[in-house]
Amino acid sequence: MLKPFGAKIENFVRLKRMRYFTVTEAADLLHMHPEVVRRLIARQELGAFRKGPRGRFLITQKHIDAFLVPAGADYKVRTRAKAI
Repeated sequence: MLKPFGAKIENFVRLKRMRYFTVTEAADLLHMHPEVVRRLIARQELGAFRKGPRGRFLITQKHIDAFLVPAGADYKVRTRAKAI
């Protein structure tokens, strides 16, 4: 398996598994109308990026998590315990 120069293998695997959501999918997750999600992105209250100059918005799980956690809160990602 190829990996980027100077990158740890754990980070490379984590990047490979990152999930992207469209505005409609993010709206379903947040129980909002897609237009409200677009407004939040325009006001920079919800992080997102575009692939290309006029491409559609892509939102990661980290963007959604950051939006849901109140500002200044101590946020820690909880993972499931691995079965042995």
